[in-house]
Parts: sequence; structure tokens; C-alpha cells
Amino acid sequence: MINKIKIFADDREFGALHEEFEELGVEYEVKRLEVGDFVFDIKDIDYKYRFITGDKLIFERKTIDDFCSSIMDERLEEQACRMYNGDGVIDSFIIVEGHIEDRTSSINEHCILGMVGSLLMRYGINVVFLDNKRQMAFLIKNIIEKCIKKYTYNGEDDFELVGIAENDAMQDNVVGVDVRQHRALYHIENNIVADNFIQDNERREQ
Repeated sequence: MINKIKIFADDREFGALHEEFEELGVEYEVKRLEVGDFVFDIKDIDYKYRFITGDKLIFERKTIDDFCSSIMDERLEEQACRMYNGDGVIDSFIIVEGHIEDRTSSINEHCILGMVGSLLMRYGINVVFLDNKRQMAFLIKNIIEKCIKKYTYNGEDDFELVGIAENDAMQDNVVGVDVRQHRALYHIENNIVADNFIQDNERREQ
């Protein structure tokens, strides 16, 4: 059972999805954010989590015309750098209301798609195009719920090792693995398997 979700909303943007979040039962606190329009901090929930170096999901909301204009005046590149370099970031998302064919801007669609490719490959930022605000609010909530499920555990029988890549990433200090680079997820349901893994790492450190 996931606790009630709470997000931080930038005071310049919080009204954009106010009604949609309320309908979904998402609580929010309004404050000035350094990066993103909405931020979820996994430390705010009453769960145990480990083996991840980050603790935040960052969401940037844009309309399709704002997305296009931010490409043309290079604001998007600057925002992407801040999202990528943000402290404690698990994952980042740019969610666009509208689709490429809906744009009123004269920018070529190849430029738009090229920027989407750069956001994905250079900065590791997920880009999603949706129809409306209702879909946007639902997706944000759904991503947060999946993050909680993926990176937390409730008890001894629900143990997850997160952010460990196959073989070559089995480093001496697993806790330091960056989840943006190593996204493989190992579900360990048996305590004996979990104990053996921890013991193996302890032997490596000796």
C-alpha cells in the first residue's frame, strides 16, 4: 500500500495542474524550485530504500509551442543541463502538452526530433508528448508510484537491490552505483540469497 503522494510544485507553475492533482488525490507543497516544475522526493515517504544514490524525480511541464520556442532560443538546452546536473536526481522528465503536428511555430520537425534525441542520449531526460493536462497529472502520479515500488521495500521478504548493472558493475561499494547509468533491477525474494549477496560484498571489502 503506497502512502499518499506529495510533490513540490514551483510557485511559478503550481496552478497549471492544480485541479488535476486534486482529483487524483496528490498533495503538493508550493515553493520556489531551482530546477523543474514539479519534484518528488522519495525521502518524504515512510518506506525503507537503499542502493540508490538519488532521491528525486524532476518533472518539467511544457506546452508544444513553449517546447518549440525553448528549442529556438536555447532555453531548453540550459534547462536540460540543470536537470542533468541536479543533486540527488533519480530520473528527469519533460512532459509536453500537445504533439509536434499541433505546433504553431515554423520550426522544422527534424529540429524538434533532433532535440528529443539529444535530451534522451546526452542528458538521459525522458520526453513524453500527451494530449492534455489530465493525462499529464495522471502520468506524473503513475511514474511516482512506480518509482516507489521499484526503489523501496517494506520488510525482510520484499528485498530489492537497485541500480546494479550486470557483472561489471558488481563493484566493492554497491551503494555508490549511479542509477542513471545502471538501471538493472534485481528482485531478491529469498532472505538467504540476499544474505549471501551482502556477505560476498563484505568479503570483497576485506
